Amino acid sequence: MTMKLKSLFITTLVLLPLISCTKKNLDTGVKTLRVPLSDDVKTLDPARAYDSISLSVMPLMNESLYQYNYHKRPFTLEPLLAESLPEISKNGLEYIIKIKKGVLFHSNEAFKGPRELKAQDFIYAWKRIGIPEVTSPGTWIFDGKVKGYNLFMKGLSKESDTVALKQSVEGFEVIDDYTLKIVLEKPFPQLVHILAMGFTAPVAQEVIEKHGHHHLITNAVGTGPYVLDQFIQGSKLILKKNMNYRKELYPQIPEGVKEPAMAKLEGKTLPLVDVVEFHIFKESQPAWLNFMAGKTDVSGIPKDNFSQVMTSSMGLTDDLKKKGISLHSYTPALMFWLEFNMKDPHVGGAKNKFLRTAVSHAIDFKVFNEKFLNHLGVHTSGVLTPGLEGFRNDTSKIPEFSIEKAKKLLADAGHPDGKGLPEIIYDVRGSGTSSRQMAEFFKVSLKKVGIKIKIVPNSFPGFLEKARNGEIQFSIGGWQGDYPDPQNFLFLLSKVSLPPGPNSAQYENEQYEKLFSEIEFMEPGERRVQLIHKAEDLVLADHPRAMSYYLKRLALYHKHVVGYRPNGLINNVYKYVDIQR
Repeated sequence: MTMKLKSLFITTLVLLPLISCTKKNLDTGVKTLRVPLSDDVKTLDPARAYDSISLSVMPLMNESLYQYNYHKRPFTLEPLLAESLPEISKNGLEYIIKIKKGVLFHSNEAFKGPRELKAQDFIYAWKRIGIPEVTSPGTWIFDGKVKGYNLFMKGLSKESDTVALKQSVEGFEVIDDYTLKIVLEKPFPQLVHILAMGFTAPVAQEVIEKHGHHHLITNAVGTGPYVLDQFIQGSKLILKKNMNYRKELYPQIPEGVKEPAMAKLEGKTLPLVDVVEFHIFKESQPAWLNFMAGKTDVSGIPKDNFSQVMTSSMGLTDDLKKKGISLHSYTPALMFWLEFNMKDPHVGGAKNKFLRTAVSHAIDFKVFNEKFLNHLGVHTSGVLTPGLEGFRNDTSKIPEFSIEKAKKLLADAGHPDGKGLPEIIYDVRGSGTSSRQMAEFFKVSLKKVGIKIKIVPNSFPGFLEKARNGEIQFSIGGWQGDYPDPQNFLFLLSKVSLPPGPNSAQYENEQYEKLFSEIEFMEPGERRVQLIHKAEDLVLADHPRAMSYYLKRLALYHKHVVGYRPNGLINNVYKYVDIQR
């Protein structure tokens, strides 16, 4: 078989299942939204889901008390499972929350019949986050904030899960079946944002008692607009409309945002499509071929196809417009960086600061941006993204690309031309082509100054598992903001987030910790901004990261897709999307 025929054969195999599925849906009138994913879904457990891929899926089945309005900017919280926003005491320590009545969990054999959501289901889920077997990266959301949660966490290693989950937490109280009370150690203005996170979704105790904690990794028993129909690891995940979902309506669209097709969605019952199919494409080209063939409905833009899609003025080419493809651009609260394990004897600690700084000078971000980011990356000096309080980008503090400076710093580190420096292990962040090519780019760049890199391949879930165990020496790190507050980015470098939390760099600095503990509980204001900048300066001085950058995003969708407005913060986007053929 010639290479050309072989390529055609493989492409046909990739497309056939989607072609068959699409024809069936058109014939039956079922509205199906087909979404590509770049890797496997690691988990559907709300206590565990904390990566961008899992969070594309899980919130469609598991809901929290609050959500962000789909259209209002700045981002505005609104009730989801809650009846209203919380009643907060004058001292900021007590929150009373009413939950909606008549909300049902998805059907499950653990239930004897229809199972209504109760206040106790939230308390159970919040305590479950701390159970060692669950290994949740979300313990930070309550630890040190909710009264008694720290003591609860300390006692867990001495008790079995069953006993521990029966223990009370002083700061959690069920007033009645539909009323919760939360008591804080001290005022924490971000708590309402926390209660919009997937970690806080309720869990029915009966499901865990019947199936065990690990059941929720590949199963979902939530209250959301979709129920899990199929989950085939490495292939696809299919959600179907929850026929017992309560009445939720499409929100009002502000003037200036409305488009004729979108305007017709106002007041319609959610969700809008019957089926959401997630198809896993670990390589960008099969994903792109399926989108261009109309077999998936939305897409990003692969770097190898960028010039075919975008003009020099960053608009869509006429060819794409003629095909009925539209563009949505946005700047999410999303950052990436090169990350060093600060506990590692070869790259971490104060003694290896010159080595880490040498890495910063050895990599040409302009070339990296062109090769891998299509010029959509913005090199930044800080740890925040645009739109967050305290954001600044002081370009004078960004290490310039200079082979000479990198070599001098490496010599200052005691390794002239790399002599005596052990090979550094670089873990690839996922199995896609782009991730592997980035690794090779870093390897070639660092070799020029005498730093040798050994590349270790990983699946994306495998990479995340290593990060949660603190087992990565050098890699690309990244963060998608959970809520629009700088605390959510600064905590990544706090000791409260050490593995299995998201501080996979294992960075610790007492001065930073003192600043962070003050920033975390402050209301927005000038004093808070000053402290944020001091904290950023400490990070710049210690250099646990190199080459930090934030991204502009471009999303494509076909003309039959209405209401698709990804923004990087709202994870249940697909319940607002319609198919109109």
